[in-house]
Amino acid sequence: MLLHYLTSSINDIENLIELTNKDIIDIKEANHELIFERTKIKNDLVKSFENKKSLLDNELIKLIKKDEDSSLENVLDDEQKKLLNDMKIKLNQLKIANKQYAKFVVLIS
Repeated sequence: MLLHYLTSSINDIENLIELTNKDIIDIKEANHELIFERTKIKNDLVKSFENKKSLLDNELIKLIKKDEDSSLENVLDDEQKKLLNDMKIKLNQLKIANKQYAKFVVLIS
């Protein structure tokens, strides 16, 4: 299940990045209606990610509880570690995209 939650979470983040990049293009072109249309989709993706993140956290806690003497690094296999790192990178990319979008929003308002 852990791999499923990781890949699904990464997919949600990638979709949010894509939609945010579209919002940046549309705000530059004053296509505000398109931005508003994507708002519900983005909100649903955020809720989906938050839910999966919670499930992911629970799975990680279960793994650690199985072997309380081990660290998370020792409990995960290589693929899980890679996906966790990928998720961290994608979250950082989303943060950067959101900052860029926020600058345009401030300029417009």
